[in-house]
Amino acid sequence: MNNPYADAYIWLKGEQLDMKGLLGALIGRETVMRSQMAMEQKRRDNQSELDKLEMNKTSFKNFFKSKNSKDQSKLTLKADIEAANHTIEDYRKLVNFITIQHGHMTIDKFKGHKVDHYKRMLRSFSVREITNCHISANLCHSIL
Repeated sequence: MNNPYADAYIWLKGEQLDMKGLLGALIGRETVMRSQMAMEQKRRDNQSELDKLEMNKTSFKNFFKSKNSKDQSKLTLKADIEAANHTIEDYRKLVNFITIQHGHMTIDKFKGHKVDHYKRMLRSFSVREITNCHISANLCHSIL
């Protein structure tokens, strides 16, 4: 006689690992989105500092700087803002790609595969239980 619960246990462990894998993929998308938001915040901070420098306002960052140093800071901030714009656009493209990949392909295939696998597991479980019943019935008949 075979124990179908042992097979079900192993199957459930595999299902947990599959779910952890899909969750990891979704967390990866979330990580990319957080990186994008952090870059956007950095760009906003740099832009506000640049605006202060261009309007000749005093801030903690530029209080002790000379005019040449302030001009150099303006150039550096403009370059950082431009680089941040390119990076943010790349993050947006990556997030869109991951979203499309997950939404149209990965999750649908995952759900379909899981439904098929679940049906096969139930069928296998039932067959083993019926086989076990037949074996135990045959054993009872042979003993009597």
